[in-house]
Amino acid sequence: MFTFQQYGQNDEFLAIVAAGNAGDDGGLDVPKTVGSPANSKNGIGVGATVSWGLSLPNMGYGPSFVTYFSSRGPTADGRMKPDLVAPGNKMLSAGARPNEQGECDSDLVYKAGTSMAAPVVSGNAAKIRQYFRQGYYPTGEKNSDDAYPNPSGGLLKAVLLNGAQALLGVDNVSRGGGVTPSSPYDNNQGFGRLSLQDSVYLAGKTNVQLKIWDRESVPDGGTNTYDVTIDKSGGCQANDLGKTHYPNGRSSPDHTNNSERVVINGVQDGETATISVNAHNIAKSDQTYALVATACFNGVANTLVGENIFGLQSAAPSTSLSPTDSSAPTLTPSESAHPTTSLSPSDSPSESAQPSSQPPSAQPSSQPSSQPSLTPSQSAEPSSNPSSSGQPSSSSKPSSSSEPSSCSSGPQTASYDESLGVPKCSFGSACDSGDILNGRGTMNGGNEPNQPNTLNSCTDGNKGTYHVDESIDRIVVTRASDGEDEDDCDLTEGDDVTITATVWCWSTGNLDFIDFYYASDALCPVWTKIGNRQKCPDGGEQNMTASYTLPQGSIQAVRVNMMYLSKTPTAANCTSGDYDDTDDL
Repeated sequence: MFTFQQYGQNDEFLAIVAAGNAGDDGGLDVPKTVGSPANSKNGIGVGATVSWGLSLPNMGYGPSFVTYFSSRGPTADGRMKPDLVAPGNKMLSAGARPNEQGECDSDLVYKAGTSMAAPVVSGNAAKIRQYFRQGYYPTGEKNSDDAYPNPSGGLLKAVLLNGAQALLGVDNVSRGGGVTPSSPYDNNQGFGRLSLQDSVYLAGKTNVQLKIWDRESVPDGGTNTYDVTIDKSGGCQANDLGKTHYPNGRSSPDHTNNSERVVINGVQDGETATISVNAHNIAKSDQTYALVATACFNGVANTLVGENIFGLQSAAPSTSLSPTDSSAPTLTPSESAHPTTSLSPSDSPSESAQPSSQPPSAQPSSQPSSQPSLTPSQSAEPSSNPSSSGQPSSSSKPSSSSEPSSCSSGPQTASYDESLGVPKCSFGSACDSGDILNGRGTMNGGNEPNQPNTLNSCTDGNKGTYHVDESIDRIVVTRASDGEDEDDCDLTEGDDVTITATVWCWSTGNLDFIDFYYASDALCPVWTKIGNRQKCPDGGEQNMTASYTLPQGSIQAVRVNMMYLSKTPTAANCTSGDYDDTDDL
């Protein structure tokens, strides 16, 4: 335990406090509900996002959305709150029994609240402190010669705020309010969702190159400047820096908040950015602060690592700078899932996280389900591969083998199987759904034949217009060719196969996502996800692919789940939304 007097005397302390759960107290999106001490100037007030997980009860739209109960700013003096948000509805943890000591609980329980989100931020702050103390900065690799034993609390705060990622909105659906738009620096999300991989540099593992300045000092009315040079020689992408940029999405200096971030989406290779930290109306002769910058430094190319479940990515790295502290200005990094360029008190807003004009669906469909299935043969194995244009091809490769018998089936076009409720191929070197899956639900101009074409209780959304809005139009399963003669033989267990899904993506495609699954038994499917969630690379017709190895099983199935806005799947491994489509083969 420590006193507030000790807190003020030791600048390594950082108070991280739950913002409160009064965001729906007497209504929706209720302002000025962040409590004390989360409303303090130098600590971090933490709001809550919806959580993510296949087993979550009462699932919402996922961690790209602030949850309905999270308390909102501003503070009484107009400062932005919360500072950060993190998953807090629902969180699964040990179900310790009250008033019992020494018991070993076997139960797990879900809890919801910003008191679940604040420990997430605290744990990550501890990791960042360890990062500096063990010498990971600046090389991204542990080096005792680089150890920084006493990073300030202001530096930890700057790093956390700098790496925060933009959210899409507030999920008020369970309270009958739909989705409320939200963007960075508003009083729903503050700087955004905590993201460690966008906050510190680990060689080959995270999205940013990092520069820091800790315990800097500026006199009242004074200005400190710092120059950073962009180096994309190793492949890090960037665009033009251009004009002066102001913090926190503003078009002029921010004289209200003492934590500030500037994000510039892209800079030119070799360009130098000048960061200016200006002291305005401070309460003493000088003010200490911490400054953080993330960008294309040292020519290192930055690549998103791991599965993105958040529904918000940007196409290219940028750069970001961030000062923060005890009461001085703060600048920080990109909203995108890749690095950003950011400069001190000057900023143009980075990628906006406003939801699209298509509202997410709040109601799951009640339609019954049906779906396609693939049966691999135990014999030899021909395969029809996608054409070089990316379109699924129905022609098989000519075989050089002189043995015709078991390799003569060739690629097959599925027919609708009424007992399974999905398209099915009986054998062949490839299985092609043909036109059976074309369209989605009862959407305007594109009714899907035999909808919904799924095996277990997954239904399609019915809103939108054919080849304007989302749909899965075709699924093809082919052998991943190794150039051998048996590529024209029937598919069999152990074969490496590729699923090609021809889909229609809405607008620019950046809000549409696809999951691939397989099941070894179509009669009683247990779905296994293939790889990471994919985002449409552009709007219009796209060919999305995933590969896996055929397991043992007489009637096998593959599933493609397309969704508008990244969502948590149901227990049946599909999503329910007005623009979502799930199809099996």
